[in-house]
Amino acid sequence: MTQKTIGNSATTRDNFFTPIRLCLAGAVALSHSWIVFSGRSAPDPFAYNDLTLSYMAVNGFFILSGFFIAKSLNDRQNLISYFVSRALRIMPALLVLAAAAAFIIGPVTSGVPIWEALFRADTYRYPLNVISFLDTRGGPSGFAPTNPYSGEFSGSLWTLRYEVLAYAAAAGAFGLGLLFRRWVILGFLFCSCVSFIYLTRVGVPAFLPDSAWVFNRLGIAFLIGCAAYAWRHWIPLRLDLALLITLPALFVDYRAESELFANFALGYWLFLIGTAHAPRFNGFKRIDDISYGLYIWHWPVMQVLLWKGLIDQPLHMAATAIPVAILIGFVSWVLIEKPALHQKSRFSDAIEQAAAVLRARVFLPERKSAYQQVR
Repeated sequence: MTQKTIGNSATTRDNFFTPIRLCLAGAVALSHSWIVFSGRSAPDPFAYNDLTLSYMAVNGFFILSGFFIAKSLNDRQNLISYFVSRALRIMPALLVLAAAAAFIIGPVTSGVPIWEALFRADTYRYPLNVISFLDTRGGPSGFAPTNPYSGEFSGSLWTLRYEVLAYAAAAGAFGLGLLFRRWVILGFLFCSCVSFIYLTRVGVPAFLPDSAWVFNRLGIAFLIGCAAYAWRHWIPLRLDLALLITLPALFVDYRAESELFANFALGYWLFLIGTAHAPRFNGFKRIDDISYGLYIWHWPVMQVLLWKGLIDQPLHMAATAIPVAILIGFVSWVLIEKPALHQKSRFSDAIEQAAAVLRARVFLPERKSAYQQVR
């Protein structure tokens, strides 16, 4: 009997990774119910070893992203197609959120007429910051002023800039021929783990930006996914191994080491569950991928409900806001994200044709001139 590995089970479309992503987005939203309701210092009832539910769910997203980004690059072998696909996955829904925040939700919650907001310079500051990934904090002027997170429209967007950086790094590694070299990726992962332990214990050196620690943290999760793809034919998927890998995460209480063990255990469980043979639950494999919509919209929904005085405790927040955000995520998927993804080939072909024309106009005349000089 052939041993079950990541390579022979996680690289097909017959898997549970779409519902897993939805569960991860739901975990982020559930954890944020306490934070949005009570503020940044609110204790997370789901935390273990100082690792909150939303914190580890975000790490889980990056682990899966690393795996499927590596798979995408291996399947496509084309950077233009790759970047078009990534842009169409992230940007359309993000553009709609930014526009809705600036031109609809912001004016309504602040009491400014929409037509008047169109002619205010500060109306455009937030959407431009969001779509450029420069600063996703804050929100439209006057948004939810009495909430603990006053003015914060969508506090979950901060991870997107690191996701984009990870996409670029993966493309660079692919271009250099390093992404699928197993020992090279493992070396990068090892060095990242060492630097994470150092930065967590000692702190970020003055010559590095404060975001270096966050980049290191999420980079490790992404590299775990990339390494899982590079080593996919050598990593068996077994329940006993999953339990064994989980033990250090439960009992090691050093902050950095605890997170590293938790990341490796989480990654293994994600692949084990994502490839599980469970015919009774096969219907879940066909659900729409609304995880992104839920992820970017749950915070604004919570903020508005709290600002309107409709929420009286965190559990009430979760029970009310998450279903609403799921509905918005479904609408976003059907009307925005899925149609945009159907344009991948069209945009890729157009860009490749434009690049071919540019090459012909820029480089071929130079070659012709050089040939004439030789003659």
